[in-house]
Amino acid sequence: MSHSPLPRTIRGVKALIAVAFGVASLAAVNPAPPQGGLVFLRAEGNVARPYFMAADGSGQQRAPVPGYPIYSPDGTRMLYVVNALNPKGASVQRLFVASADGSSKHQIIPDTSGWYQFRDIAWSPDSRRIAYVDEFEVDFASIWVVDRDGRHRKPLTGKWNLDPTWSPDGRTILFTSHLPADGWRLFTMDATGHHRRELVGEYPEDASAIYAPTWSRDGQRIYILVAKSLYVMNRDGSNVQNLTPPGLTIGYYALSPDESQIVVHGVTRPSAARDIFVFAPGGPARQLTTERGADQWPKWSPDGTKIAFESNRDGNSEIYVMNADGSEQTNITRNPAADTSPKWIPSRRLRH
Repeated sequence: MSHSPLPRTIRGVKALIAVAFGVASLAAVNPAPPQGGLVFLRAEGNVARPYFMAADGSGQQRAPVPGYPIYSPDGTRMLYVVNALNPKGASVQRLFVASADGSSKHQIIPDTSGWYQFRDIAWSPDSRRIAYVDEFEVDFASIWVVDRDGRHRKPLTGKWNLDPTWSPDGRTILFTSHLPADGWRLFTMDATGHHRRELVGEYPEDASAIYAPTWSRDGQRIYILVAKSLYVMNRDGSNVQNLTPPGLTIGYYALSPDESQIVVHGVTRPSAARDIFVFAPGGPARQLTTERGADQWPKWSPDGTKIAFESNRDGNSEIYVMNADGSEQTNITRNPAADTSPKWIPSRRLRH
């Protein structure tokens, strides 16, 4: 039986990055991730290993966990996924929670089996619960939630559902669902899985679209990327607006912490390499990168003053940091290995 291809969602890409192939040799003493620093992936042979570093590139060290860390909003814990073999030699995936420094780790979900995998993993705003997709091809992709200690695991949806995204108050989950007649569409439901509702807005109906749903800080608006254009709408699906500056095709976006600016990677002509642009919602785009090669995956620093990104402008994939206005673009990894997937480490707050 043939299956429709999965939409290449941004969250799906992030979830796949989180999987490490094999288990790294961990240090006896776990290094603490630097406050205000970054986590990234470094190629070691045919395996990508997670590393920490400070915002200026100093203190580069392998992370004490084998999977790409997904930090809780309060910065006190991390999630990661590993591929492994169970005692019978079958391939499985394992989802772990650990302290921010990689200590006190424990597996929170029993081994998967066969081709099942975890994807679209998202912490709740209060850092107490985790939403994720348990997937075996798209026909069996369903959304689950579990407490961070592994208790109260339950499915929220049936098949053909992806991209769970918590509202800022933690009461609602936004997600995408495949409808046979309409393709992939946006829905909301209570965090318990009840009161499922389609957002019937005037956004493009594209069965193979990329959705990257993001809530506004006040929970009243929703941003999505569909058909390489950026849209915003009210939380009920009304008042849809296309925010894409003229002539720009968008492949990824991120809101600044105060939502006054949007940074994207995109192109202005089909054959061009990716560059990074920034614009105010509804305003014109300003190009921040102009170097040869691809500049992509921009990430705002928590205070909104810096942007980290990945670039191969020097012939090798490296992590760069620049000011929010595009000035002082600096290669901070400077390593012959390929360095990819930068992400800022959140500041740790009071543990719950």
